[in-house]
Amino acid sequence: RRHELADRDGRRPVRLRGLTIKWGDGGIHRGALAVRPTGIEFYGKRYARPVTAKLADLAGQWESARGTAVTGGTGINTMRTLIVEPDGRYRWTSTTGGEVAGRATAAGTVGGAR
Repeated sequence: RRHELADRDGRRPVRLRGLTIKWGDGGIHRGALAVRPTGIEFYGKRYARPVTAKLADLAGQWESARGTAVTGGTGINTMRTLIVEPDGRYRWTSTTGGEVAGRATAAGTVGGAR
């Protein structure tokens, strides 16, 4: 399947069947390239073009979460928060936690034989 992307200046279409990236450590990622309305998807990750934004538009608290219980229930999650102050100062915070529940069982004998 062919995908059409615009090159950097948006003037010429670029035809791609797939993408190969050769990393400096010798590793190679090769796979299909999916074009999405907001960017591309390659090797299970989504990528978007960088945009210019005003500091006032970025000020505030931004959060992301990942883990085994992101949609609810028991499990472990990692939550990251980026806080951008109106003057441009920023800080990252991160928390990992959650709840794991189950039932412990044991087989065999405890203590001496009778």
